[in-house]
Amino acid sequence: MMDKANRETPLLYTKHIQYEGDTFDVHDSLQTPQEKKNFIYIKGPVEAGFLAQINELFPMDHTVREDIINTHQRTKIEYKEEVLFATFNFIRLSDASLVQHYASVVLYEETMILFEPEGSGLFDALHSLIEKNRSARSKPVDYLFYHLLDVMTDQHLEVYKHLNEHALDYEEEVLENQTLNQEALYLVRKNLLRLKVIVEPIMEDFDKAHVLAPHLIRSEHTLYYDDLKDHLLRLMAHINETREMMRHLLDLNLNNQSQKMNRIMTTLTLFSAIFIPLSFLTGFFGMNFVHFELLEYEFALIAFVAGSLFLAIGMVVLFRKMRWFD
Repeated sequence: MMDKANRETPLLYTKHIQYEGDTFDVHDSLQTPQEKKNFIYIKGPVEAGFLAQINELFPMDHTVREDIINTHQRTKIEYKEEVLFATFNFIRLSDASLVQHYASVVLYEETMILFEPEGSGLFDALHSLIEKNRSARSKPVDYLFYHLLDVMTDQHLEVYKHLNEHALDYEEEVLENQTLNQEALYLVRKNLLRLKVIVEPIMEDFDKAHVLAPHLIRSEHTLYYDDLKDHLLRLMAHINETREMMRHLLDLNLNNQSQKMNRIMTTLTLFSAIFIPLSFLTGFFGMNFVHFELLEYEFALIAFVAGSLFLAIGMVVLFRKMRWFD
């Protein structure tokens, strides 16, 4: 049994931590459960054969095993066959760029198993918590599940702050310069929507899981989970507020562009209105009349030019008096 459990599929990174109070043991392969708590981390592509080995030590429903293999699940928390199963799409900030990750979790009464196709830093955070905090080692395993959600929520708060800073920059750009990079704004709105789609199911599904699995989500940790829910609610409110503000920025930018176009069209229309009578006068005095004594006048040209200027200036004064332009 032990040898079979220790045969790992290549390309998998496995850590099995067994702990209890003062005890803390780290193994590089799956171990037979003992009278201790277990935290198992598996990184890499998981196959059905390897999950069958895990199932011998830690039984799980076949639908859970299928969902672990399929790494394109939506974010959800479900109670299945005496275990709590969760899948998470989460985003973290790395060198000013956003990186999306996926993880699935199986929670038993004394064991939590974390699967990740690629590393994201979750294991390091949980490993450090168990190693350095004796109080955490003394708590039930669902405290690890809470800490996992807390770490992801903190990462999402950092992602939101990053996106909100860009949104505020765009707001300043629209208000001061009346210009906007709509493509960049669209990408920020898209990332905010992705963040909302990730965060919202956690709040909705967790309450259901708390009711269905009270033996897995212990009542003594209610205070921690209530604080986590408060952070999630605040994050959702911030996301909705920023998305609404960015929608108004788009409306404001469109309004600014429309006003600019209206000013341009007004200017062109006024110039056209000024030159319409001038064009008429030019055409009228340019006709080949046989008897047109005015054209034979010595200062006819000067009078025509002066009259045209007077007419143009008069129309400009009239338009300004009527406030057709500034």
